[in-house]
Amino acid sequence: MSLVISTNKMFMLTQSHCLHKILDGDFNVQVLTLPTTMPYCCSLSSESIQVTLDATLAENPSLSAGWDPNMGRKSFVEQLLKEPNEVVRNKPTMHAELAMIMAVDKGEIEHFLPYIRVLKLCCTMCSIYIHAFNKVLK
Repeated sequence: MSLVISTNKMFMLTQSHCLHKILDGDFNVQVLTLPTTMPYCCSLSSESIQVTLDATLAENPSLSAGWDPNMGRKSFVEQLLKEPNEVVRNKPTMHAELAMIMAVDKGEIEHFLPYIRVLKLCCTMCSIYIHAFNKVLK
C-alpha cells in the first residue's frame, strides 16, 4: 500500500503548475541509508528543563510571543516532570528530513532541489535543528 500511496503523491506532484517545469526531464529517486546514531541519555530534572526552555524561547521569538513566562513555563515543566526523570535511547532513530539534510551536507546527494518537502509538519526538534542549520550555513 505504501508504494501505491507514494506513487499517487508523486503523480500529484507532476500535476503541480509550480513543479511541472522542474519535473519535466530526468527525475531520479535515491534511497538513503540510515545514518549511524549514537545511544544517549537525557536528564529531565526541573533545572535542565528550565535551562533548555529558556534557551529555546530566547532563540525563537515567535514561540515566546504568546507564552506567559510565569504560568506557562511552570505548568510546562510540571507536565514534563510527570514523565520519567531520565530518557535513555540505545538505538535512537533519525527523522527523514534530517537524514536528507545530513546526506546533502556530506555530499551523498549530488542533484537536489533547494528545499525539502515532507508529508506532515516537522516535529519541534527537527524544526529547531533545520532553523539552526539554515542560520549557520545561510
